[in-house]
Amino acid sequence: MPEVTNLKAKPSRFCAKRTPTCHHAGTKVSFTVSTGARVRADMRPRSRNVGPLVEFVRHFSKGHHTVTMSDSRLTPDRWTLRLQATNSVGSGPITVIDVHVVKHD
Repeated sequence: MPEVTNLKAKPSRFCAKRTPTCHHAGTKVSFTVSTGARVRADMRPRSRNVGPLVEFVRHFSKGHHTVTMSDSRLTPDRWTLRLQATNSVGSGPITVIDVHVVKHD
């Protein structure tokens, strides 16, 4: 089964939209995939029980990858970023990190 490891978001505290006080919206998400697989990433707010916002569903080859994520749907809050890899063998475990979306006016 494919596995997502070494999941990091830099910065882990970021603004969702570009504004006059926030010139670099979004974050760079880096991770390693153990074998070629389709990776699904979604974000869920920690303070509310609502459905996930799907950030991407893409095929990645084995190895280390970096994806820039910038989503104006995110509101200022603490969010859980979840990644899961799937291939013909099955789905791997869900890998989770917490990020913090901040408000910039």
